[in-house]
Amino acid sequence: MNYLNTPVLILFFLFLSCNPEKTDQTPDIKQETKYTADTEEKRYSLAKIIEVNAPPVSKANVSVPIEVIIRVTNGCGQFHKFFETQKAGILFVKAEARYPEDRLCTQNLPKRTAVYNFTPFRSGVHELKFLSPKRGGTAFDTIPVLIDVYE
Repeated sequence: MNYLNTPVLILFFLFLSCNPEKTDQTPDIKQETKYTADTEEKRYSLAKIIEVNAPPVSKANVSVPIEVIIRVTNGCGQFHKFFETQKAGILFVKAEARYPEDRLCTQNLPKRTAVYNFTPFRSGVHELKFLSPKRGGTAFDTIPVLIDVYE
């Protein structure tokens, strides 16, 4: 056996035996938090509606897809759902965005597209108003949409 390799082997085994054990202060990479839809905490807020694209004419009892473009406040923001209320024959629609908590997100203002499906049940002109929160959150900008419905 070569006696020159013996010191190398001894140093190798000493190095392996001196590896400190994990303590509570040493993070375990395998226990890294994974974000999934079921476990992730989310924050919700009204989204700024920047554009609405709707056909001017439709048929009664047929779903009308209306493209709604919103702006979210960071790269993690996604469209969540629409809220609608009706008052004096006008349908008011707001969009809500969701933001995951405790994630590193880009600090840009991306646009997201969602489709609002409107189904008119009678003929005539239907007025929809898409409400977008102004800065400060107490007032709303309004984007009006008129759809002429025939039978």
